[in-house]
Amino acid sequence: MTKTLASAALFAWLVISGGTAAAQSAPPPGPAPAPGTYSPPPGYPPPPGYPPPPGYPPPPGTPLAPSPLYPAPSGAVPYGTPVHAVPSPPEGTAAYVGDAMVGATWDFGIPIGNVHDFTSNVSGLGFDISLRYWLHPRFTIGAEVEWQTYRDDKPRTTYPITDGAVTATAYNSLQTGSLRATADFYLLDRGPVLPFIGASVGYGWSTFQSAAADIQLYDNQDSVVVGAELGGLFALAPRAPLLLVAARYSAAPSLEFLRTVTDVQAITLQVGLLLY
Repeated sequence: MTKTLASAALFAWLVISGGTAAAQSAPPPGPAPAPGTYSPPPGYPPPPGYPPPPGYPPPPGTPLAPSPLYPAPSGAVPYGTPVHAVPSPPEGTAAYVGDAMVGATWDFGIPIGNVHDFTSNVSGLGFDISLRYWLHPRFTIGAEVEWQTYRDDKPRTTYPITDGAVTATAYNSLQTGSLRATADFYLLDRGPVLPFIGASVGYGWSTFQSAAADIQLYDNQDSVVVGAELGGLFALAPRAPLLLVAARYSAAPSLEFLRTVTDVQAITLQVGLLLY
């Protein structure tokens, strides 16, 4: 009997001790949420439209204005400014449209036709200064001034004169100049080489001189001059001057001298630069 009472007392003491510990370790219940609110479990953000539960940081607001003590670097885009795509620069000769180029070339003249009988030497005493304006990626118009000098010695040449003829060594020279309007068409609009064909028309003048024995002959003539050319522009480097290489045919049908020259025709080889 005594042993049974002792076991019952021990069991009752264990039950009372366990209930007291459970009551002390359980946290007190929190306040019930107000109607229409939602308190998410810990670790989950509140759904849109609901305020954050107690203990959660407020949502981020509008960004702060930049501090005057730390100005934004130059070129920085202000916050909130819409970014627009930057158009690509034009390529090839499209980059030249609306621009003018000034050119200068060294000319080598080759007289042909009957003026070749008066002076047949190839002459490197020539130059050309030109202006080209790009109307289109494949079309330019412009103007130019050209000058060329030819010299030649004709041994034992007979020249007719008013009262007869004279036979002697003749020292002949021809100086020609022209002022022309030009137009050029480019077969390509991009690439390191831009081949072109062109035409020109303008006013030309010439000075003929011939000295034989004691006779000095001199005459000035002028005429319409026309020409056609074929050449190319070579791009040596970006934004660098263009190398110009061309060959031109020119004719001045009204330039005459004595009875041997009835017109002046020439082929001119040009090498120079175009600046822009």
